[in-house]
Amino acid sequence: MRYLTISYGKEKNAGPKARLDIENILNEKGFTELKIGNRVVLENNTMMIKLANQFYYQKNANNLVSKISNDEIILYQHPMPGWRYLEKKFMKLKKKKKARIIGLIHDIDSLRYKEAISIEFNLFRSIDTLIAHNQRMKDYLVEKHNFPENKIISLELFDYLINKKIKINYQK
Repeated sequence: MRYLTISYGKEKNAGPKARLDIENILNEKGFTELKIGNRVVLENNTMMIKLANQFYYQKNANNLVSKISNDEIILYQHPMPGWRYLEKKFMKLKKKKKARIIGLIHDIDSLRYKEAISIEFNLFRSIDTLIAHNQRMKDYLVEKHNFPENKIISLELFDYLINKKIKINYQK
């Protein structure tokens, strides 16, 4: 079993924390990394850098099919930089390689960017099993977008790894 990953460079924000936590957990569980590219991050994220990133995302998505073995299980974390290029590749993987795709949803971009809704939900429909953060996200997918309820697992967990010990006082 493998998981898709992209190098996040030296970003100094919490943006990739959830993805990196999941990657650490997957490594501990025996999954192997399938790197599909590098993200270029500079202080001044100019239009040229954004275009370069889009070029690399598309190129790496095109190479994805050749990197996957028959009957392989792939975990994809959404949204991943360049996710708009993956739907057709996932369909090809499923048809040609009989791969099974599992999608862990960290965020739904189309809630903020309405123009992304059809692309994003076509991608979700190309995935065999979706993992949502909680029941509310699952209900949204089922009720608003007609996803089969049995295709979505509710994780009921948001933050994954914490580096500090936490003292919890239980009140009865």
